[in-house]
Parts: sequence; C-alpha cells; structure tokens
Amino acid sequence: MMAGWWLQDHPEFKTLECGGEWLKGFCTHIGKDDLHPLDWDHLDELETWHKEKKREVQNDTQFEVGSSAQVM
Repeated sequence: MMAGWWLQDHPEFKTLECGGEWLKGFCTHIGKDDLHPLDWDHLDELETWHKEKKREVQNDTQFEVGSSAQVM
C-alpha cells in the first residue's frame, strides 16, 4: 500500500502503471474477519505512522508569516 502524500513527496519512486489498482482503498474494502488480528494491529500502527508523517510534511511546507514577508 502506498500513501498518496508519500508518493507526492517522493516523485523518484516508481510504481506499477497497471495491476496494482486493487490496492487503492484496500483497508476500506475488507472486514475485520478478513485478516488476522495481528495484521489489523499492524495496519492500525501503519495508519498512525502515515498520519504523523503527513503532518510533518505539511508542517514543513507551510509558510511562515514574519517581518521578511511584510510589505512596507
């Protein structure tokens, strides 16, 4: 599984052009009984990690307002 924000942040990473479409939204198409509980634990941890990294990337690209940005 790939996160869209991660792919945007790493444009040098190449993915399959076709054949991997089924991975998009993978977690939203399966039920709790479709995976082992440990797999769900891993996916939950991965989702948390992705959210943290996405926040970091967004924070790194936010503009700061300061004296150098002011027009006189």
